[in-house]
Amino acid sequence: MESLVTLDLSHNNLSGSIPSSFEEMHGLSYIDISYNYLEGPLPNITIFREASPKRLKGNKGLCSKVGPMLPPCNAHGSKKDHKCKERRSIKILNKTTCMEKFPFRF
Repeated sequence: MESLVTLDLSHNNLSGSIPSSFEEMHGLSYIDISYNYLEGPLPNITIFREASPKRLKGNKGLCSKVGPMLPPCNAHGSKKDHKCKERRSIKILNKTTCMEKFPFRF
């Protein structure tokens, strides 16, 4: 998925934290994760650091270790303490038919 350029996961009822595998997606130039139930820190990559607030809004559990856009993360890397729930995966198919699993809960 290194060649993925655009990713819109908005309005999907996704929950859980953003996978660390996003840090390997250096080709992303657009991302929208708005209106889900995501929590925890944003990956420390350019696409998230420079994301427009409207592409992140609607996720009350997100926090950031960099920048003033989101509340700062606590020592455990989350906005609040929480217990992990059972994880399920969704498959995302991009235009080049490259498939990847993301461990979001829904």
